[in-house]
Amino acid sequence: MNKITKILFSAFLFFSVFASYSAKAQGFSDGKTTIVGFIPNYDVLIYPNPVTNNKFYVRSDRVIKSVEVMNILGQNIKTVNNETNVPYNILVELGDIRDIKKGMYMVRITFDDEQSIIQKIILK
Repeated sequence: MNKITKILFSAFLFFSVFASYSAKAQGFSDGKTTIVGFIPNYDVLIYPNPVTNNKFYVRSDRVIKSVEVMNILGQNIKTVNNETNVPYNILVELGDIRDIKKGMYMVRITFDDEQSIIQKIILK
């Protein structure tokens, strides 16, 4: 397999997993069953987005267990665990922004009930 094929295959796998997480967060399964039951609404605000410096905040009314930042290939860039169990603002500092390329990244937010959602951020 050449390098371009590997990258495209990795991106396909990542977006397949991403679509699965999105569907489950909205109360749908993998297509075999249309509705799996009521899943509470998980409203999350990520700001500022686009991210123009080395940090952003994740806000929710629910307790956030962890925040993971992943690149488009699904590789973990940064994980922040919430040790305080305070639901409001979780600060995510990406470190030296020069080491991270500009572009789109995925943020997986996992709540204290083990449910998770994925949202995107743009790094400028």
